[in-house]
Amino acid sequence: DYPFSVLWYADSEADALVAGAVSSMIENHLDDATNAQSTMRHQRGSWLWKAYEAEDSQRMTVSNEQAASDTPVHSGVAIPIGDHGLLTVGTEQETTLSESEVRLVEILGQNIETALSQLEQQQELKRRNKRLEEFASVLSHDLRNPLNVAVGRLELAREETDNEDLE
Repeated sequence: DYPFSVLWYADSEADALVAGAVSSMIENHLDDATNAQSTMRHQRGSWLWKAYEAEDSQRMTVSNEQAASDTPVHSGVAIPIGDHGLLTVGTEQETTLSESEVRLVEILGQNIETALSQLEQQQELKRRNKRLEEFASVLSHDLRNPLNVAVGRLELAREETDNEDLE
């Protein structure tokens, strides 16, 4: 029922919202569907960026000048998904979405935000584990040589004396 959906990622380096996932209907309207990220972006200050910075959902009526591509989107909703970006869902119908439709999209946006946050946490945990493994490897190597020298000297001392303390 909502053929014009886009998941916009906040790209801090480009200071823009970049299309990360687009519905097939939008891809059909792009010149190069494989390059949606370069085709579909909104810089800071655009109407879509303002929706991203808002803390709540916003209904929107999209004019042809505002559309990121040549799609016949007339109405929809923009759902901020935390610091990750924005979810926009649009339709060709010139009527606004009902309260239940907006709530459904908000729930989808919350699920996307939770999934992306969990993914970030997993990636951070992997980075920390990798750093910890590297540290453990260096520490193990740094301790191995002095321990080998100590064991060697202990064996020599056992051969030279019969001291019970060496055990």
